[in-house]
Amino acid sequence: MYQTLGMLVGSGAGGGGAAAFPTLVSHSHDGSPGGAGVNRTCALPGGIVAGQIIVLAVSLAPGSVTVAVPSGFARVSGEDVFSKVAVGGETSVTYVLSGSSLASNVSALVFDSGSLIEAASFEATPGTNANPPSLTVSWGAANNLFMALYHKTGIGSGVSNYPSNCPLYRSIDTTPDDEGVAGAESLLATFDPATFTTGSGNYNTFTIGLRG
Repeated sequence: MYQTLGMLVGSGAGGGGAAAFPTLVSHSHDGSPGGAGVNRTCALPGGIVAGQIIVLAVSLAPGSVTVAVPSGFARVSGEDVFSKVAVGGETSVTYVLSGSSLASNVSALVFDSGSLIEAASFEATPGTNANPPSLTVSWGAANNLFMALYHKTGIGSGVSNYPSNCPLYRSIDTTPDDEGVAGAESLLATFDPATFTTGSGNYNTFTIGLRG
């Protein structure tokens, strides 16, 4: 179940007269146990409208299985992160794996805007206190929203605290597997999230940047 420990909304304000920071308007978390087949489906948050940005981040238990680009989406920065401009009314997305032996853990984030998107990811097998990677976005300084994600993959541990420099949109979910979400607004091109506090285990982390 979701817990929102000190969850805050973004400012939505623009810096220096520029466009507003992107805002996370909703998100969902899903996944599938190992051996559940190559076609996996993630339920999206309700109420998606045309023009919003849907970002999907997929994690797999350690192994050699790969993720294909879901229909209508584009791969972001070579990672298992995918994005699309919503047509409105989307309710789910299917992501196809090259094999069926692995569990998957997926977050779907819906933003009000985001003219450019880039991402970085890091996998630990095993590790503790999951540290999302630093991300430098190619477009440089702007009204940037950075999102840090944590996914337990296989044998892992849940989140007990968030990156200290990510005060926005904080939430954790333990179903179907552990997820952590936190964000930060920045006028700079580079952002390095602090660590999620977790126990030892296999995990993936993502840092996703969106330009306002």
